[in-house]
This record gives sequence, C-alpha cells and structure tokens, in this order.
Amino acid sequence: MRLLTTLVVLFLGVVSSTASPTCEAIKIPLCQKYLPYNMTMFPNALEQLSQHHARQKIDLFRAIVAINCSQEAGFFLCAYHLPICAPEFKSRPIRPCRSVCEKVKADCMATIRRYKGKWPEDVVCEDLPSYDSDVCVTRDSFVPSVSSCHCTKPRLNYQWYQRNSYNFVLKVRITSTAKRGNQRVIKGRIQRVLQKGFVDLKKGDIVHLHSNTTCDCPKVDQLNADYLVAGHEDAGQNKLYLSPKTGVVETWGRAWVGKFRKWEKRLTAKRLAKKNNRKNRKRRRKVHFIFPDRDH
Repeated sequence: MRLLTTLVVLFLGVVSSTASPTCEAIKIPLCQKYLPYNMTMFPNALEQLSQHHARQKIDLFRAIVAINCSQEAGFFLCAYHLPICAPEFKSRPIRPCRSVCEKVKADCMATIRRYKGKWPEDVVCEDLPSYDSDVCVTRDSFVPSVSSCHCTKPRLNYQWYQRNSYNFVLKVRITSTAKRGNQRVIKGRIQRVLQKGFVDLKKGDIVHLHSNTTCDCPKVDQLNADYLVAGHEDAGQNKLYLSPKTGVVETWGRAWVGKFRKWEKRLTAKRLAKKNNRKNRKRRRKVHFIFPDRDH
C-alpha cells in the first residue's frame, strides 16, 4: 500500500510539472476587485494547478489586504498567485515586480508585527524579477484600452532586449499581413534562425506570426522584404506571437547579427552571476556558528 501511495505521488508530480498552461477567468472576488485584468493562467510560478489551490493561499494572507497597510497589497497578493494570461508569455508566468513586493513588505511589516503575525514564508521579494532586468508587472503596467490604434516603434537596444526576454529571433522574408477574426497574422519565410525556444524553427520554414489585436502593430513597411523579427511563443499550441507593444519587426541589416550575439553574451554572463549568487546565499544560510565553551 505504501509503495502504491508513493507511485501515485510521483505520478502526480510528473503530471504537475508537465501540465501545459491554460487560461481561465478570474473567479476570486477579492482579486476581481484589485486586478486590472480578468484572465489568469495555471500552472502559475508557484506550481499551483488551479484557482482552488491559489485561493487557499490567498485566504491565508488576505488579512494583509484587510488591514489596509499598503495600497499595493491587494494587487500584489493577487498578481503573485494569479498571473495575467498573455499569449506571448504562456510558457513563463509573468510575476509582479520585486519593487511592488518590497513596498508592501516595508509598508506592512510594522502592522503585521503589531498583530503578532508573520510575513508569508513563501513570498521572497529577492526571488522576484526587477523591471530593468526581466518582464514583470506593477499596477502602472496597465493602462485603459483605447479604440484607436497607436503604434510605437521600440528602440531596440540591449536594455529593451533584456527586459522582454524574447523566445525567438529570426530573419524573415515577410510576404503578407492579414486580419483573422480579432487578430492580425503576418506570414513569411524564415531566412535565418538567430534564436528559438521550444517551437521547432528552421531556415526555409513558413511561419505565421500572431498578435492579439487587429492593429497594424508592429508595422510592416514593405512586403517581400527581409526583417528582423523577435517575439514570444506558446509552445503548447505551437504558435509564435508578436505583441503590439513588445514585438519587433525591423528592416534587416547584417549589423543585427553582431548586436544580437553581443547582447546574448552579456545576458549569459548575467544569468551565470545570478546563479552563483543564489548558490552563495544558500551556502551562507547553511553555515552554523559554534561558540567555544567558556570553561576552556
């Protein structure tokens, strides 16, 4: 019986680690009040598989919101457990920014101690991304939607590239653009693969680049021309996405190859340094100080 139980636990662990992300409407009333979006995604970054599991955690710490110690508390608690469903980030849940966590903690710790409470152990601000180095959200990340389209061409430099963590970077000969339902689709043929994620991409493949809007953003100035294209993927549906705000469509030039390689080299070095820092922090936590016996 014990062996059977162990096998079931192992099986469920495999299922949870390989479950493909799915989007669903937010049903928790508290989070419907504080979140500026209405769709979330599971599994989330905490490996919770459903809103039922997330709600259990939220209910434990909703007192932090109830005591009204920080204007950011409701947004942070809900965004931490109910990440926004964004097609271009389906393979990696978007978490709230470190600065939001730090502000809530700074605002609320005195009140929490006064009520003899504790900060949630599984909420570690240092583990959250910062806005200048990764993709994350704050309340200011969301602006009211407008009916008219306004395309803003991104300034593609290292900071922009680092912040948006693109899944794919390609040289594509764009042959057509079309509106399908409530989205725009760009079609083209891959001329060169500079980076790819889980979706299999190779030179010569025909690709369809989807967006979640009918706006002509990012803009394609001329058909049957070569472009540098960078965006995000939904590996579960085998789709490539170009977000109107973060997707890149730039006229191709050989200089892009050198820039891309330089940026990737810097990012690799930064990831390695971050990994080593985490290992060092863990080692420091494990150190036990032994004080000498005063009698000797």
